[in-house]
Amino acid sequence: MAKWITFNFIGNSKSGKTKIWDVRTLEGYTLGYIKWDAPWRKYSFCPLPNTSYESDCLQDLSDFCKKVTIEHKALSSKATYEQEAAL
Repeated sequence: MAKWITFNFIGNSKSGKTKIWDVRTLEGYTLGYIKWDAPWRKYSFCPLPNTSYESDCLQDLSDFCKKVTIEHKALSSKATYEQEAAL
């Protein structure tokens, strides 16, 4: 659980293959978004302009991105395995 920020699931990307979250302060101000970054092959944080972050927030952002990337890759691997098994 993050100390100063919240992660709110918004929905799926246009392709439907990945998810998007907004990142807010506890007071409800939007700081940015977490979404799939194809070139990096992982979820990343996309901050809004003129926002700043201290070390606890940065660690929470990093931990969340790592967690959802691992979950996404595990689901993708399972789906690939199930598709190949069905053939």
